Amino acid sequence: MSDRSDIPSPLQVLAQIDQALEAAGLKESRSERQPVPLFRQLLQEWLVSEGLAISDDATPLAVLCSDDGLPYEQSVAAVEDCFHETCSLCRAHGTLTEWTQKELENEYRQLLAQLQQPQSPQPDAGGY
Repeated sequence: MSDRSDIPSPLQVLAQIDQALEAAGLKESRSERQPVPLFRQLLQEWLVSEGLAISDDATPLAVLCSDDGLPYEQSVAAVEDCFHETCSLCRAHGTLTEWTQKELENEYRQLLAQLQQPQSPQPDAGGY
């Protein structure tokens, strides 16, 4: 038989897990689980992962619609992916009620509608 002194107790294992989560920055007791803020957070994280600069005062919509933003189709696909991921995560967390789902869908539809609006025309330097 092996020596039982080298096997960690369940409490020691939990302590090691807590330390690992804390070291990774994931041990936040108030992680975002409400649908609309989570959706916005996922959009911002996606923009950062795509290398698009997002300042504290810029909204994801402003970044997506900027001149150095992504093509329309790619932006719409990203918004759809973030929406579906938000729905899945909120269902898993138990925070996607009928009311919060309607709020999330409204946010999603508004964002898509704003993306579809043509950008304000740039003045033509070559004019007639």
